[in-house]
Amino acid sequence: MSSPPRAPGLPHGTVIVVDDAEPMRELVITYLRRKDPSWTLVAASTAYQAVAMVESYASLGPDGSERLIVISDVRMPGLDGFSLLRTLASSPHHVHAILMTGFPDEELAARAMNLGALACLAKPFDLAVLGEMVSRIVNAPADEGA
Repeated sequence: MSSPPRAPGLPHGTVIVVDDAEPMRELVITYLRRKDPSWTLVAASTAYQAVAMVESYASLGPDGSERLIVISDVRMPGLDGFSLLRTLASSPHHVHAILMTGFPDEELAARAMNLGALACLAKPFDLAVLGEMVSRIVNAPADEGA
């Protein structure tokens, strides 16, 4: 499904949802699609796929209007959410990251924030909270959101 056309220079969000559990990916994508159909929403089952997607989507919005957001599970086979955060931090692209976990604790949340995550949400979480976070990122002024 393609996103509706948008005017140049207007904020736009590309959200990559990363989770090895397909039902979770689909739940998040379905909710975000209903919240704002103009967002580009893509799913990745591994962090490796997400890194490749970041590289391909990061070239969008050279005017600073594109907001690239990665929402990732922490525990996944292969590259986990923390390794993904480290990889994103070393990327030349500005990527906003939100982690989600079914095994929350204060140390894990602090580690996520230290690695650059904007939040670490405990599953199950309120999808409306996630939707508002994405909306704030997408609609932030260019010097804050990009």
